[in-house]
Amino acid sequence: MVSVTVIAILLAYLVILVAIGVWGSRGSGDVAGYYVAGRQLPSWVIAFSSNATGESAWLLLGLTGMAYLVGIHAVWVVLGEVLGVTLSWVLVARPFKEYTTRFDSITVPDFLEDRLHDSRHLIRIVSAVIIFTMVTAYTAAQLTASGKAFKSFLGLNYTTGLLIGAVVIFFYTTIGGFKAVAYSDVLQGALMLLSLIALPAAGIAAAGGWGRLMAELRSVDPQPIAALREIRLLASRHCQRGELCGDWAGLLGRATAAGALHFSPRSRPDRIGKSSGRDLHNHL
Repeated sequence: MVSVTVIAILLAYLVILVAIGVWGSRGSGDVAGYYVAGRQLPSWVIAFSSNATGESAWLLLGLTGMAYLVGIHAVWVVLGEVLGVTLSWVLVARPFKEYTTRFDSITVPDFLEDRLHDSRHLIRIVSAVIIFTMVTAYTAAQLTASGKAFKSFLGLNYTTGLLIGAVVIFFYTTIGGFKAVAYSDVLQGALMLLSLIALPAAGIAAAGGWGRLMAELRSVDPQPIAALREIRLLASRHCQRGELCGDWAGLLGRATAAGALHFSPRSRPDRIGKSSGRDLHNHL
């Protein structure tokens, strides 16, 4: 039997999303207002929106499931994600914002077409095909996660949960535009952040503490734990020398090389596969 408290919280959450959509519709009367919220969103809202969108169902459901199946080797995904997001914000975001403002572009195809003087609109057509294909696949993954979440928490039929999530999402995105999407991402990003902090803490406590957890992981596969220790020592040396901020690229490079020696599937072929995660589950 599903708790009344769980149902009440979920309903309140859905109502808040709908309310955000109605509120966001006030500033979505024109194209710029709908697609970029009139370029008036605070930077912290954009940051939350970007990360909540980029690290959504694949992080909370997909990556955790992958870690359960293959074990700590899933850290490779985390490393790639952190490096990719960091480089995109440092090297791409600021100059791209300056260029799009200069050309008064609303979308990426707008910018590329103006920047490259594409009078035949070929870039716009190709971009539309790419966006439609990729967003369709991405949206399907999010709606799949919605259906699974409703089924897990409320015991609803998978299709019913998927349709409920789709209706709510399509409503606030359609009438509220990017402003509604961005502020709903703030809400969802805050919930994701709290969950990512609280759940590991609860899991570590359930495993008997950090020391017990590391001991169990080491008994399953000692190599990754040794690599983590080596990376931590490397970072500590850089901090002591005052080089962490000035040579962050070198530190990341050395950390990646250290991890490659231990996390590589080739170095531990007998540990890769479904057994690692299941063995850890059995130990804990």
